[in-house]
Amino acid sequence: MGKDYTWDDEILFESDAESEPVTISEDEQAAGEPNPEPELETPESPVPEPAQEAVKFLTEAQVAELLDKRHLHSLVRTRLQAGKYIDLPTLERAVTDELAYLRELTGAGRPFGLAESAVSSKPTRTMEERVKLQQAACDKFLGKQ
Repeated sequence: MGKDYTWDDEILFESDAESEPVTISEDEQAAGEPNPEPELETPESPVPEPAQEAVKFLTEAQVAELLDKRHLHSLVRTRLQAGKYIDLPTLERAVTDELAYLRELTGAGRPFGLAESAVSSKPTRTMEERVKLQQAACDKFLGKQ
């Protein structure tokens, strides 16, 4: 017959040998054998799934009412109202966390404007010394020396 071609390592080679036609089937049964019936797995008894209780969140009105009591800034309120809360302690924890975040962000409670060089290395005067200096300045101003 004609020349047959085979693929080997992505190179096409000529083959002088004649080959038999190949039959491709989806199952691996030999041609002509009957196909056995497929075995279906059936569950012995249906297992009922546990009913999940629907989680009830605080309503938007309840959240707004609780946030009104805290007198928070409008941006903080907006950010907290976007969340969903299961109960009051969860909301209180969210408020506390938000306030802690703002304290950290703004540096609340930390002194500012005091660099290391701004701290005086001079010894401070006692109250008695200050009073004497003030009295001397007043006497000098009034001409009582």
